[in-house]
Amino acid sequence: MDNEQVMIETAVLTRLLDRLESLERTVDKLTAVVEQAPGFMAMAGDVVDDTYRQAAERGVDLDQRMRTAMTMAERLTSPEMMTQLDSLMTLVEQAPGMTAMAVDVIDDTYRQAAESGVDLDGRLRAALDIAEKLTAPEMMANLNGFINMANQGPGLMAMAVDVVDDAYAQAVKHGYDPEQIVRQGILVTSRMADLLESGEVKNLLDSGIIAPEAVGVVSSAAEALVTSRGQSTPQVGMMGMVKALRDPDLQRALGFMILFGKEFGKNLSTAF
Repeated sequence: MDNEQVMIETAVLTRLLDRLESLERTVDKLTAVVEQAPGFMAMAGDVVDDTYRQAAERGVDLDQRMRTAMTMAERLTSPEMMTQLDSLMTLVEQAPGMTAMAVDVIDDTYRQAAESGVDLDGRLRAALDIAEKLTAPEMMANLNGFINMANQGPGLMAMAVDVVDDAYAQAVKHGYDPEQIVRQGILVTSRMADLLESGEVKNLLDSGIIAPEAVGVVSSAAEALVTSRGQSTPQVGMMGMVKALRDPDLQRALGFMILFGKEFGKNLSTAF
């Protein structure tokens, strides 16, 4: 055996001894870990027990939560859920591009609105102001009242129908024909509308007969008529008439009648 062969065998033996020494150290570490395993297990058990106790003191049922977590994990790992998660991940991956596209659309919308003279910022501020007012406590209370009223609408309508039906029945009971009354009312309303639109009514309104002065004269005449009707009528002859002409009130009335007759005759000459 030459020197080269001896050197090779020596190197091989050296490597084997090194590996045996490394293996021995590894076995020693594993032995130490195995010897400490019961202690670690006991400590882990104590930590779990203490965690359960503290959770129970806070009213937390860890067993129930573990069952819930297992049920959730089972649902999350179902084929249908995995398909949905894959779709969601696809959307997440596409989100940057979709966001950029949305921003481009918004920018283009703003540009077109500005070219059309529309202030989108002002309109958005106005919309936010309206939203703020609509969500104010007072407005919400009013809206709730309106919603409650709308919910009661069918009942109110039914009650109104019952009232109308009862009124109809009462009218029929007393010998009235509600349908005939309605038809007559419509006919009267139609004829009144035609009358108000006629030229005669226009001429009457333009004639001044309903002017305050004319109404005052007619009122004075009506008052005098009522007062005279309540008194006894005397027998007046020629001498009585001559004597009555000395009364200032009668003179004033006769003067008014003469003036009225003159103006009335003047109007008649122009009218015919």
